[in-house]
Amino acid sequence: AVVSTQSTGEESLRESTAKEFTEMKQRRAANMHRTEQEERGVINEDDNVYCICRRGWNCTKGVDGAMTQCDLCYDWFHNKCVSISKHKDLKNSETMKDVKYLCPLCQRTKRPTVEQALGLLISLRQAGLSLPEGVALNFLIERGMEWQEKVRPLVNRYKNIFTVSDKQGYVDQHLSAKERTQIEELMIKGDLIELSMDETTTLWGLLNAIDECVVREQKLRKSGSRPPSKPASPSGTGRRRKTPSDERAIGTKKKRKERQSHNTDELCSFQTCLRPEGAQVGWIQCDLCEKWYHLECVSLSPVEAEQIEDYTCPSHASVD
Repeated sequence: AVVSTQSTGEESLRESTAKEFTEMKQRRAANMHRTEQEERGVINEDDNVYCICRRGWNCTKGVDGAMTQCDLCYDWFHNKCVSISKHKDLKNSETMKDVKYLCPLCQRTKRPTVEQALGLLISLRQAGLSLPEGVALNFLIERGMEWQEKVRPLVNRYKNIFTVSDKQGYVDQHLSAKERTQIEELMIKGDLIELSMDETTTLWGLLNAIDECVVREQKLRKSGSRPPSKPASPSGTGRRRKTPSDERAIGTKKKRKERQSHNTDELCSFQTCLRPEGAQVGWIQCDLCEKWYHLECVSLSPVEAEQIEDYTCPSHASVD
């Protein structure tokens, strides 16, 4: 009877897992489509709801509109609502693009490692306890270990993409669209397993590298020249940056407080733009008029800008 009950419980968990995977793929596709429609101006982002607060991008909690996108469900979350400031790497505009972020709805638990979960299961068995939670824990561990066995050969196969200089050539030669889809689906399945596994981040980085190559190829075909040395945000390829690209704004909710630009000829909104020059030119956005300003033009250092929570440009500051 015990074996039968355990078998029934695992079968139910397996069915729930398959259903969860299907629903997550649908949710990702819907959220990606919504973002693309907003970027094209087909729908107004002010009419949509996001985040755990289920409000617009400028919700009533005094949030300034700065948002971060979940790398699993592709929904957007107000930085204040999900306490992005507690994530050191996500708070830094220079490192956040290299950090994988799961929203609270996708993260759900603290996610122990496989080893920690195994230790707990062994303790339960040594205590002679037969609980439904034990069945679920055993299923979780088996699911995680099976997933790791599938992923590790794949990671080893494509690990060169992180080191080769000609990523475009490597991707063109070794990866088909079907294989990219398989990698993405494996990543989704891994993210849905509530265990901390390094391979999920590795697959995410692999997909980012692949999609950067896709964007470079698209730019190359469009311009007929070599693509820029700095890869742009891969819009429409299934991956999203959490910082604005070097081109002008792509939607308020996607803008961070600062951006960097290599285009020294670009004028900011300051009345007498100083046209600052250098390897990287800092920018900051006004939270009232949503216009961008060079840090040098508004007499701010990068450190000072980083500490500003809500910025008001000189034009609106004088009105206040």
